[in-house]
Amino acid sequence: FGLTPLEALQADVPVAATAVGVLPELVGDLVDLARPDGSDFAEHLAAAIDAEVPPPVRELLADLTWERHADQMMDLYAMAAAS
Repeated sequence: FGLTPLEALQADVPVAATAVGVLPELVGDLVDLARPDGSDFAEHLAAAIDAEVPPPVRELLADLTWERHADQMMDLYAMAAAS
């Protein structure tokens, strides 16, 4: 699904990925994504090897927890059941 890039960032591991599927929506501005055709992936990979995950990324990711996701899903189901 694409959780791997978020898990990597949470573990302070830089990410190199292409802008395909759900990744652009999932990582947003957290990761500089390579072109969908992968033509510039080598440059992104080289940059990721030397990169550090900036503190603002860790702060944004701190909000992404399974507990928060479960709470949001329960709220969504409650809204659906009430309508």
